[in-house]
Amino acid sequence: MTCPEKNLKIVARVAVLAGLSILQACGGASGPSDDPSNVSSNDNPGGVATYAGVQTSYLGTISGLGSIVVNGVRFETTSASVMDSDDLYGLVEYSSPLALGMTVALQGSADEAQSLGSASKIRLLGGVRGTVSAYVSGQAMTIGGQTVTLNASTLYADATGQSFTPQAGSYVNVYGLMQADNSFLATRVVGVSATHFSLDAAWRGQSSSPVSDAAGVTFSLNTGPASFSVSCPVVSCTLEPAGADLTGLHAVRVLALDDSHRSGSSVIATKIQVLDATQVLNWAGGASGQTKIKGVATTDGTQWAIGGVPVLANGTSWTPGQFYEVRGALTNGVLSVTRSEQEGQESSRSFEAGGSTRHYSNELFGAVSNLLGNTMTVQGTTVDVSQAYFERGSLATLTNGAYVEIKGVMNRGVLLANKVDSKLSEVVGQGTRFEVYGTVSNWSTSGFSLASGNTVYNAVLSSQTRIDQEHGLPANGRFVEVKGYMSGTDFVVLKMEVKSTGDHHAY
Repeated sequence: MTCPEKNLKIVARVAVLAGLSILQACGGASGPSDDPSNVSSNDNPGGVATYAGVQTSYLGTISGLGSIVVNGVRFETTSASVMDSDDLYGLVEYSSPLALGMTVALQGSADEAQSLGSASKIRLLGGVRGTVSAYVSGQAMTIGGQTVTLNASTLYADATGQSFTPQAGSYVNVYGLMQADNSFLATRVVGVSATHFSLDAAWRGQSSSPVSDAAGVTFSLNTGPASFSVSCPVVSCTLEPAGADLTGLHAVRVLALDDSHRSGSSVIATKIQVLDATQVLNWAGGASGQTKIKGVATTDGTQWAIGGVPVLANGTSWTPGQFYEVRGALTNGVLSVTRSEQEGQESSRSFEAGGSTRHYSNELFGAVSNLLGNTMTVQGTTVDVSQAYFERGSLATLTNGAYVEIKGVMNRGVLLANKVDSKLSEVVGQGTRFEVYGTVSNWSTSGFSLASGNTVYNAVLSSQTRIDQEHGLPANGRFVEVKGYMSGTDFVVLKMEVKSTGDHHAY
C-alpha cells in the first residue's frame, strides 16, 4: 500500500494515444476557454484567462519553481531551449532540471502586470567549480584558490537534489552572483563528481589589463580578496563569444581542464566566457525589447552601467558599487531605465497580510506532498508553514495533492513560508497550472507514473495532451518536463516535453 505522506496517488482516466497531440515543436497559445473541461485551449502561462506578453530578456537567479521565477516573474519553460553553462554560446543542451539558486539569462515574453512569462531560450550562467580546500559553515569556502562567500540563503544539494554539506575535499559546482567588490556570493552549491565535466575547474571575477600577442591573451582576474594572472593560449584556449573584446573591465568566467593548470595565482585557461549582461542577453535573431537585469552600478563619469549594460538614467540616481535591479527598453545595447530598485543578493518583494507588510524572496507553485505537521514538500523543497499567513484555506484544510502558491524566504535549505494560497476556490485548471520534471514509469495510453524526487504523480493523458517529440516519444525510463494541473488527486497533463538522453541531475 502506498503511504499518502510520501506519494500523490492519482487515478488514471481513459484516453487513446491516437488522440494525443504530437508536436515537433510547441507553438503559441490559442484563446482562453470558458469551459474548465477544455482548459488546454488556453495555453497562457499559469493558465490565466488573458496574457499581454511582450518580448523581454531577463538576467538573474532562479528564486522560484513550478515554472521558474526570475527577477519576480514566473516563466513557463516547457519547450524552451536551455544552453549548458560550459557552452552557453554553442550547441550543448542542458536537459536536467532547472533548480533554485541557478543563475540564468533568458529570452521570451512577459506580462509584468501579472508577473507571468514564457521563456523561449535560457542560458545557464556558470560560476566557480573545483575541490574545496577550506570551508567555514555559512561564511565562506575556498575553491581553486578563490574565496566564495556563503550566507543563510545559499542552497546546498548533491547531484540528486538531496541535502549536502560541503567539507574540505568535496568537489562542488557553484552558482552565484558577483558583488560590488568582485567577490563571488554563492546562491547554489552542488556536490557532484568531477567526472561529469570536461572542464573540472572554473573561476569567476572581473578581467582587466589584457595583453594580446601572437601567443594569445593574458589578463588579471580580480575575485575580490585575491587576483589571478590568466593566460589564454591561442592554440589551446577558446573565447565565448568568439571575437569578444577583453579590452576594459568585464565579468568573466575562466575554465581549465583541472586545477593542475593553476600554479598558485597563475592559471592557464582552456576557455574564457565573457558574462557581461550585454553579451549573455545578446540572442542571435532576437529583437530588442523589455529587459530586467540585476547588477552593480558603475560609471566612468559620463556613462552609467548596471551589470555591465550601458543605461540611460532618465532621472534615476545610483550609488557606484551598489547592487540594483533595473527594468526598461533595451535598444542597440543601451537600457533606457523605467524602474530601478536597490537590491541585495536576491529580489525582496512584499505583500500585505492582516495590515502588516511581509517580505519574501522565493516562490513555489505546485502540489503538496509529505504533509506532516507544519512542514510539507513543494517542488522538491521543504517548506515550513508554521508562521505563514493563509490567504485562502488553512493548514487544517491542506491535503497532499492540493495545489498551492507559496511565498517565503530560504533559510539553510528550508523555505520559511510567510504566505500560502491553497487556491481552494479556483476553477480547476484555470490559473493553477504548474510544471514539474520527472521520470516516466508504468506508461500506457491512459496515463503513467511520474516520479519527481520523493513524489510520484500518476499522471492523466487525454486528447488535449500535447507532446513535443523533438527528443523522441515518452516511454518508461524517459525523463520529461510536464505542464499540467491538479484535479482532485489527478495530475492532468496538458503539455509534455521529452528531454534528451543523459543522467538528468541538477548540476
